Amino acid sequence: MTPRPGTPDEALDLWHAARAAEGRRPSAVQRAEERERLADGPVVVVDGAGFAHGTVEGEVLHLRAVVVLPAARRQGHGAALADALADAAYALGARSVRAEEGPEGFLAALGLEPGDGGWTGELEPPLRALEVSTDGLRLGQLLKLAGLVDTGAEAKALLATGEVLLNGEPEVRRGRQVVEGDVVTARGQAVQVVPPPG
Repeated sequence: MTPRPGTPDEALDLWHAARAAEGRRPSAVQRAEERERLADGPVVVVDGAGFAHGTVEGEVLHLRAVVVLPAARRQGHGAALADALADAAYALGARSVRAEEGPEGFLAALGLEPGDGGWTGELEPPLRALEVSTDGLRLGQLLKLAGLVDTGAEAKALLATGEVLLNGEPEVRRGRQVVEGDVVTARGQAVQVVPPPG
């Protein structure tokens, strides 16, 4: 199952189900407090499995909760929820993430580093697939196909800045060959080259 944007009420139902599965019965006051927390910031859910919630303050995503029902644990839902929340927060202007508490192993697996008062990390732009044939495809052409530039001259100028990354490394050559699986990052966007269907 794939994470999707959710509502505070959907997350609240999953929160309650997770508590009930652990033998805990939240009071009406606890449920109301949780509903209030969930109303602030993006929420993503995996139906029947769990949710992630955070708040965005300036350029920082504060990771507030990743809750996975006991029966759905150890299936990758927690990481998928955290990634989907990071993508939603990136769209809202967040460029870093901070978690004040949580299981250390999980936070480390998300790529966060421990520091003063919590765990932090940088957010990457959401990755979108670009279906193209890579036979003879050059980086300058890819930038145009991906909608990152409008002209070859604009591609050349953008590449000259050193801000275009190919598989995480700066690339300045417009004629650089691009192959299937390559990831190009520029102007706050990331695209991965995938083959066309069929």
